Amino acid sequence: MKLFPSIGVLPYMIIPMSLLIVLIMGWMIGHMTRYILKKRSRELSIYLISGIPNRTVSRLIFYENLQKGKETPTGLYFAATWNEYAGH
Repeated sequence: MKLFPSIGVLPYMIIPMSLLIVLIMGWMIGHMTRYILKKRSRELSIYLISGIPNRTVSRLIFYENLQKGKETPTGLYFAATWNEYAGH
């Protein structure tokens, strides 16, 4: 006798849910990238007009986003730690 008879459906549900999450995350990343590039179009055009090569501008944007990606977990850690100690 099975304790959970519908547990056999679980593997078939995990795959579509994982794909849905991947699609939503991909859409979000694309949307954020388009939004950021639209908002920074003047800055990017100044870089290009001043003679900075496209590859250098691309690297600059990549490293800025990489730095933001590193700061997010660090900020969350400090916020959680601060909340833990400041709350008492």
